[in-house]
Amino acid sequence: MKKLTESDIIKMMKEEYDHRINKFLSENDIDIMSNVPGDGLQKVIASGLKVKHKKSRLLYTVSSVGRQDTILMTPEGDDFIIDNSTLENDYEIA
Repeated sequence: MKKLTESDIIKMMKEEYDHRINKFLSENDIDIMSNVPGDGLQKVIASGLKVKHKKSRLLYTVSSVGRQDTILMTPEGDDFIIDNSTLENDYEIA
């Protein structure tokens, strides 16, 4: 029988912690917020952020963000533009 070492125990604890965090995040709708000077707390959408379409559950990557529109990249690498209100209503941070 193998004797557990300190590194084995730490590894098991880290795996369990990661599992619990991922489960919590998948069960709750978490928004990323930031304190924007002059505007207070605002949702942060930035290039590289992963978002998930609520109905289809497909995962997209934010390519760029403008004042009114956002460009998303499909899993196949194609870009398409959506307005920010559609992003707000139909997508969630993955």
